[in-house]
Amino acid sequence: MFSVEALLIVALLLLNAFFVLAEFALVRVRSTRLEELIQQQNWRARIAKHAQEHIDAYLNTVQVGITLASIGLGWVAEPWAAKQLQPVLTLLGITSPRSVHVTAFIIGYLTITFLHVVLGEMVPKSVAIRRTEPAALWTAPPLNLFHRLLFPLTWLMTGCASLVLRLLRIPPASPEEAYSQEELRLLLASSRRSGALKDTEAELMEHVFSFGDKRAKDIMVPRVDMVYLSTTWSLEENLRIAEQYGFTRFPLCEGDPDKVIGIVHVKDLYRARQHGIDTLRHIARDCLIVPESKPIDELLREFQKQKMHMAIVVDEYGGTSGLVTIEDVIEEIVGEIYDEFEPIQPRIQKLGDNRYLVEANVELDELASQLGVEISEEDSAFETVAGYVMGKLTSLPRVGDRVPFGHFEIQVVEMRGRRVHRVYVQPAYSGTPASPSGSGNPL
Repeated sequence: MFSVEALLIVALLLLNAFFVLAEFALVRVRSTRLEELIQQQNWRARIAKHAQEHIDAYLNTVQVGITLASIGLGWVAEPWAAKQLQPVLTLLGITSPRSVHVTAFIIGYLTITFLHVVLGEMVPKSVAIRRTEPAALWTAPPLNLFHRLLFPLTWLMTGCASLVLRLLRIPPASPEEAYSQEELRLLLASSRRSGALKDTEAELMEHVFSFGDKRAKDIMVPRVDMVYLSTTWSLEENLRIAEQYGFTRFPLCEGDPDKVIGIVHVKDLYRARQHGIDTLRHIARDCLIVPESKPIDELLREFQKQKMHMAIVVDEYGGTSGLVTIEDVIEEIVGEIYDEFEPIQPRIQKLGDNRYLVEANVELDELASQLGVEISEEDSAFETVAGYVMGKLTSLPRVGDRVPFGHFEIQVVEMRGRRVHRVYVQPAYSGTPASPSGSGNPL
C-alpha cells in the first residue's frame, strides 16, 4: 500500500508536469491555428486563445503553480525519502544517527531532484514541443480553472511585477503579433521543407514578397522592342504588322514611338477594313501613361480601375521608354504565361558544360546568379547583359565581339540593328572558343 506521502509526491510531480506542459504549449501554439479551430466550433481552442490573449496573467498563474508544486514536493518528498532510506543505511553499517540522517537526506534530495527535473520538467517540455497543438488544447480548460482559483494571488503578484516594469521603463507587450518580411520568408521556407506548402504555393508567395519592390521600368518591353502601328502607314501595312506579330493590342503612334496617341485592338483593326475606315485615329482607344518609377502593385490597381490592359511607360523627360501590359504584371506573381502560339524558349539556354545561349535583355544579376559570378560594385550599374556588353566595349558592338565576365567570356552572336540581341557565354579560354553550334563560327 502506498502511504499518503507517496501519493502526495506523485500528485505534486504530476501537477508540476502539468504546469510546465501548459506553459510551453501556450507559448508555442500558433494563434492562427487556434483561430482556425475556433471557426470549427472547438471550445478548447477558444479557451486556449483567451489564454494567449492574456499571456502575462496566465504565465504568472503557471509560475505560481510550478513554484507551489516544487515547494510542496521538497517539503513532503525529501523527508519521506530520507525516512525510507534510514533502515537501508543502518543495514549497511552506518550506525551514527547523525550520519544516517545526513546521508539519507542527501540521497533523498538527489533522488527527488532527479525525478522532479526529469518527470516534472524535461518530459512535459518535450511533449509540448513535439505535440504542441494537442497539449495546448488539453491543458487549456484546467489551466483556466487554476487561473480563476489563483487569481487573487496572481493579481497581487502581477501588479507588483507591472510596477517594477514601469519603474524600469519597459513597455507592455503588444497584443498583436506581427512578423517582418524576412521572418515570413523563414516561416515560408520552413513550411515548404516540412511539406505543409507545395513548391508551387511557396513560389507564388515568394513572388508576392518581391512584387511591391519592382517598378514599371523593371518589367516593361523596352522601346526598341516595341511593336506599334502608325498613322503614317496604310491600313494594309498596319494589318500586315498585326498579322506578323499576333498581338491583341498595339500602341498607335504618329510615326514616332514618342508620339503615342492611343491603343488599337486587333479586332477593331479588322472591323476598320470591313467598314472601309482608312485612318486608325477613329478606332484608337485611350492610352494609360505611367512613369518608369511606378510600383507595379500600384500599376495593377490602375489597370483594374481604368479597365485597361496596356500602358505606355515614359521617362523623366516624357519620352516613350517602353510599354507594359497587365500580363507582364501578373507574370511577376505566377511566372511566365505562354499562349498557344508562343514558342517556349528559355532566356538562358544551357548548351553544355558551362556553355549558355543567353537573350541579351536578361538581367545581369540573373545571369550572374546562374553562373555563380560575383558582380563588382562598378558593374552593378549595368541592368542587362546587353548593357554590360555595350558598357565594356569601346565601340558599337558587332557579332563576334567578346568581353570578360568573371571567369566566363561573353560573345555577341546576334544583333538587331545596333542592339545586342543574343550572346554566347562560356568559360574564358586562352585559345579560340567553341561556337554554340559546334562549328568555327558563332550561330
